[in-house]
Amino acid sequence: MAVKKLNSMDLENPFTGTWYITEMELWGEDYFNMETQAYVEIQSSNRGDFQYGNPTPLD
Repeated sequence: MAVKKLNSMDLENPFTGTWYITEMELWGEDYFNMETQAYVEIQSSNRGDFQYGNPTPLD
């Protein structure tokens, strides 16, 4: 998976911030950017969020 950093939230940790997913080995761009620009967000609290593709809720 290839990523491109969008912004930085914490200058002490270079991994915090929002990272766009620009390439995935198993899926094409049409899928992983289906609902929104695919991303991984890492917060300074070591928590975060990510989205790619079209997630469906679990029943």
